[in-house]
Amino acid sequence: MNPDLAFWTRTLATLALETAAVLTLAAIVAPRLPAARHQRTAWLAAFWALWLVTASELAGLRLPGTTPTPSHPQPTPPARASNTTPTPPPPPSSNPQSPPTAPTPTPTHPAKPHATWWPGFLWLAGTAAALAWRTRNHLRLAALHRHHAHPAPAAWSARTRELAEHLGIPQVTTRVLPGLKSPIAFGLLSPAITLPVDFSDRFDAAQQDAILLHELAHLARRDPLALLLADITGALLWWHPGIAWARRQLVASMESAADEASSLIPDGPARLAESLLRLGHDLTTPAPTRALGAAGPGPRSQLARRIHALIAKPTPWHHAHPAARSLPLLAASCAALAVALPAWPGTPRVPLATYLTTPHPSPTPPPQTHAAAPPTPAPAPPTNTTATATAAANPTTNTSTNGPTVTLEVKVLEITDHDSNSLGLDWLFGHASTAPDPVQMDHPAPDEPAANSPNAANVRIDRSQVQGQSVVLHEHQINALLLRLQDLGNGAITARPRIQTLSGRAAEISIHNLRTLVTGVETNPAAHLKPDPSQPSPPVVNYMTETVGFGPTIAIIPTRETDAWRIHLHGMITEFLGYDDPGPAKLEVSTPDGSLTAQLPLPRLRVRKAIAEGLVAPGQSLLVRGPAHESTERTRGSWFRAPQTIIKRVRLYLIVTPIAQTDA
Repeated sequence: MNPDLAFWTRTLATLALETAAVLTLAAIVAPRLPAARHQRTAWLAAFWALWLVTASELAGLRLPGTTPTPSHPQPTPPARASNTTPTPPPPPSSNPQSPPTAPTPTPTHPAKPHATWWPGFLWLAGTAAALAWRTRNHLRLAALHRHHAHPAPAAWSARTRELAEHLGIPQVTTRVLPGLKSPIAFGLLSPAITLPVDFSDRFDAAQQDAILLHELAHLARRDPLALLLADITGALLWWHPGIAWARRQLVASMESAADEASSLIPDGPARLAESLLRLGHDLTTPAPTRALGAAGPGPRSQLARRIHALIAKPTPWHHAHPAARSLPLLAASCAALAVALPAWPGTPRVPLATYLTTPHPSPTPPPQTHAAAPPTPAPAPPTNTTATATAAANPTTNTSTNGPTVTLEVKVLEITDHDSNSLGLDWLFGHASTAPDPVQMDHPAPDEPAANSPNAANVRIDRSQVQGQSVVLHEHQINALLLRLQDLGNGAITARPRIQTLSGRAAEISIHNLRTLVTGVETNPAAHLKPDPSQPSPPVVNYMTETVGFGPTIAIIPTRETDAWRIHLHGMITEFLGYDDPGPAKLEVSTPDGSLTAQLPLPRLRVRKAIAEGLVAPGQSLLVRGPAHESTERTRGSWFRAPQTIIKRVRLYLIVTPIAQTDA
C-alpha cells in the first residue's frame, strides 16, 4: 500500500486541529492560575499532550471506532428490480445514411504506480532542521565546556551544595567558564551549574545566593528535561504556527517559577530583582555566549514582568512531591488519549505506520501469483449441485454432505485507476500487461444474458476478459486494503455475498437487478382480429420485450488440497449501456389499408469477465484482477477554466476468502 496526497492532507489537518485545541486550552487556563509554577505545569502538560497526540497519530494507535471489521462484513442490501414497463428505443438518427454506431472504449494506458512520499520527506527535513536549530546552543555550550571550562573555587562549590540541599538536589557540579556573563543550569542526568569567572566581583553574597537558587530551581524541577520534550515536540510540529509561541510561553513560565526559589533566603526576591537588572544590562552587549543568560533570551518586557513580580508580589517557594508533580501530566495524558484514540469523522483510518510496516510482495511474481498459462474456464455448474444467491433470496446451501465443505465470501469491487494507484494494486499486479483490455463486439455467447432470446441477433455485446491475473494476500494485507478503500469513501465494494459448497463441486452466485429490454419487433397485419374484415385495418407493430438480469454472476469450484483450497473462479458482470442507433435498418409493414415503418431495437450490453485460479491457505484471500471500462464526462467551462473532457476508468476486482470449513 502507498500513501497518496489525500492521506497526508488528512493527517496534517487532523494534527493541526488537535494542536490548535490543546494550545487554545493552555492559553486559556495558564494565565488564570495564581502561581508561576502552576502556569509552568499547564504549559508542560500541553507539550506532553501534543507529544502523545502526534505519536498516536503517526503510530496508528487510533481505535477503529465506526470502521467495520473486515472479518465481519455487513450484509449487502438486496437488489431491487427496475421498472418493467417496456421502453421503446430512441428515435432514429436524422441522417438516414449514417451507419450504426456503438460505444467504443478509448484506449488509455494506466498510469505507472507511484507513492506520494514527498510530503513525508518534507516533514522529516523540517523536523531535522528544527532539531538542529534548537540544539545549536547545547552543542555550542558542550564545545565550550570541553575546551575552556574548569572546576569552580571550593567556596563557590560548597555554597552551591549547601543551597542545593534546601531544594532537595542530592548532588550538583559547579564549574567556571570564561566569557560567560550569567550563570546557567544544565544536565539531564548529571545536574551542573556553570558560573562566570567574575561572578563574585559583579554580585554580592546575597545576590549570589539568589542567582544560585534560581538556577538550582531549574534543576530541581527538571527543566532541562522539560525543554527537551518541548524541543522534540516543536520539531515534529514545526509547520504549525502556534508551536513556537507556545515554547516561548513555556520558557517564560519556567523562568518565573524558578524565581520563586529566591524566597528561601531573607530578602531574596529583591536581591534577585537587582541581579536581573544587572544581567539585563550586560546581556545587551554582544558576546559569544550571550544566549546563555539566566534570564533566557527574549524581549526585555519579559524581564520587566519578572522584576515587577519579584518586587510587587513575591511568591514563596513550594517544593512539591514528585508524585504530586506527575498528576498534571497524568491528567494531560488521559485528555490527549481521549482526543487521539477515538476515530473522529474525517481522520485517516490507515496511519503512517501501516504504510511503513505492511509487507509488500516482491515485484517478482510470488509462487501464489498465477500469471502464466491461463486456467481453463470453470464449466457451467450442474443444476443438482449448484447453490445460488439471487436478489430475492438468501444464499442456499448445497444439500450434499459427502466430502469437506467450505464457506466462501466473495467481494465484488469497482475501483478507479486513480484509487488503484493510491492503493498499490497496479504495483501489486505489475507483472500483468499494462495494455488496454481488448473489447470484442459480438452477439451473446451461451453463458451471457439474452443468449436464448429469439431476438439474440439484435443484442450487441461489448465483451472484455482478463484471464490468469490473481495474487494471494494475507489477512492483514486484505484488512489494510479494505480499510483504505473505506477511507477513500467511493463505495468500491458493490457486493459481498457468501456461499457454501463441497470440495470439487461448482457453485454459482448471482446478484441481479431485473430490467425489461426491447429486443425485437413483430409485424402483424391484424386484419383477422377485427370483427368485420371488410373494414379497413391499419398495420400493427408489436415491440417484443424480455426481462434480463444485470449484475455479477460468479461461478466457483473449490478443491481441497491438504490444508489449502484451490479455487477456480469465473466471474462475470453485466451492464446495460443503452440502444444503438439502427440507422437505415428499419422494418416497413405494408397492407392494403396502409403502411408503417418500424425502428429495429438494438440493445447494447457490456460484459466483463475475470477468470483465474489460486491456492489459498487459511488466513489468506485470492485477489483477482478483471477488465476495466471507461466513461467520458464533459465538464462545463467558466470564465477562468476551459471545458474539459474527463475519462474515468473503472476496473473490476474480486476477492475470494474461505471463512469456514468442515471436514467430511
